[in-house]
Amino acid sequence: MKKFIFLLILLLFSVLLRAQIGINTDDPNPKAMLDIIAQDKGILIPRLTETERDALTKAPDETLLLTMAENSLMIYNTTEDCFNYWHQADLEWKSLCGSLGESLFTVDCPSVKAEGEYIIEKGLDGNNYLVLKVNVTKPGTWSVVAKSAPSNGYSFTGQGVFTEKGIQTIRIIGQGTPAVVQKDTFIISTTGSKDTCSTEIDVLTNISKYSLQCSTAVVNGNYVKGTALIGTNTIVLKVNVSEIGSYAISTELTNGIRFSASGNFTSTGAQQITLLGTGNPIVNNDFSIIIKANTVNGNSTCTALIPVMLPAMTYAVIGNTSSYSWGSTERLAALENGASFGPTGTVKIVRLTQAWQTVNVPQIINTLMGSGAQPDIILYNAYALPVSSSQMVDFSKAINHYVNQGGVLIYGASDGDGAEVNSFLKGIFGIETAQKQTAGNGTIHDNDYQINNLPDNSAINGPFGNLSSRYWGEDNASIGSIVLTSLPSNSIQIASAYNPFGKGEVNPEYSMIWYNDSKNFFYFGDSVGSNNTSNTSINDYPAIYDGNGIPKSKYYGNYPQPSGSPSQFVFNSALELNAVAWGLKKAAISGINPH
Repeated sequence: MKKFIFLLILLLFSVLLRAQIGINTDDPNPKAMLDIIAQDKGILIPRLTETERDALTKAPDETLLLTMAENSLMIYNTTEDCFNYWHQADLEWKSLCGSLGESLFTVDCPSVKAEGEYIIEKGLDGNNYLVLKVNVTKPGTWSVVAKSAPSNGYSFTGQGVFTEKGIQTIRIIGQGTPAVVQKDTFIISTTGSKDTCSTEIDVLTNISKYSLQCSTAVVNGNYVKGTALIGTNTIVLKVNVSEIGSYAISTELTNGIRFSASGNFTSTGAQQITLLGTGNPIVNNDFSIIIKANTVNGNSTCTALIPVMLPAMTYAVIGNTSSYSWGSTERLAALENGASFGPTGTVKIVRLTQAWQTVNVPQIINTLMGSGAQPDIILYNAYALPVSSSQMVDFSKAINHYVNQGGVLIYGASDGDGAEVNSFLKGIFGIETAQKQTAGNGTIHDNDYQINNLPDNSAINGPFGNLSSRYWGEDNASIGSIVLTSLPSNSIQIASAYNPFGKGEVNPEYSMIWYNDSKNFFYFGDSVGSNNTSNTSINDYPAIYDGNGIPKSKYYGNYPQPSGSPSQFVFNSALELNAVAWGLKKAAISGINPH
């Protein structure tokens, strides 16, 4: 016995020294740790079902049991009928039969939507499916099942392969026949995702005959980018029912939101329907949404405008507190009173706050050229901030840099200072077409200029009134305002430099007021003074606001009013606030700050 043990030890020692094992051979291949020679037999490695394999991989609490030490561990997967090996880098079992393995993805639960009509005792077909938007982080196989509890006779299943990473949309096909008229809640389970989503489906009776009354549609609630809709976000409209039965009215997912309503009409005639909204708006601008109904007879399509509230933004004022600045009492009241700009204001915005107000030119240069936070919009009437010639080069660079980076500038020119205007035009647009106004054949001061008749223009026909064909008044001598002989490309003329009251010889193509969409730049040819409605002078302060900052019109201009040149009602303050509203929308969509 002792001799046998001694020989066994020698044998094991020999194997360890050679670090090789040969079976049915005394001369194992030197490149192999194990060399098996057989003519009528093979090797059997562990055979596991997929469930047994996964139990080897993770504990019940999802703790990973395999590490780098087990990298390349091999089994035979009897479920797949193929060899699998553990791949540590991807943390999954790889199949030697070419399978990608399970994918990894997240589901955008709010976007889940059931398409098609679900009618009692009517079998589902290719028009009945769930739509899921997913973000794939690892390509591979996927499967999705959606079931209600208790079952109402139908369900949804889908499977496939993601071959690429990224946002993708998949359809989960329905099957079965709804048995009961009711609202079913479906729980969606997936492979490759831990998200638990649900969606509701209304099973209806036979479809009604009804017609949408589009003119009655009213959109309710506030809509803010990135903020989930709540119960107050609805669309209410009337329908005219000619035959009772079920109805389903909904919108497609548009810019992150949708609306829907379904049920049964139990009587004919005019009725009101409320569509509930879901989702999160993904844009900062108003948009149209199409309402579709499943009526078999009658108008089935309407369009509603979703008014998106602007996000919280900031403004800055270049200028002092004089009437010729945006820092004047009246203009600041208009910006800050909440009635004009605020959650319930004429322009709906979450919040509009002042970032800064200054006449310190070096401070302005440092701020606009710096890396810190920038205001969304700058309001600058140049008459309230004389800039010295030694400062002008750097000041112009700072203003131009701000605008070229996407900042919004609403600018009013200073009396007779075409050089400053050209310094901005050259740095922003590459042109120098500004000059002092031409006197023409008249000497009338404080001229009134007719606003162009452009009812589809958002600056002329804006939230503070449709100003088409109304007037704007300069606050200047007859040649003090600064006009442009030609405009940069992608610019819109608001008011020509021509008028019949004293500028009859001025080319109508010359521009007194204009804006440029590409560079977020709005231009007034004069920095006009502002005051309150108690000031009735026809040659001072054409921008009139009431005590709460609400814009008003004023009988003004064409001083001293010779025959044929009477004063006109001017709407300076309304045009100013329309310009601010234009600028805030530009800032929210394509401005210097992300919103």
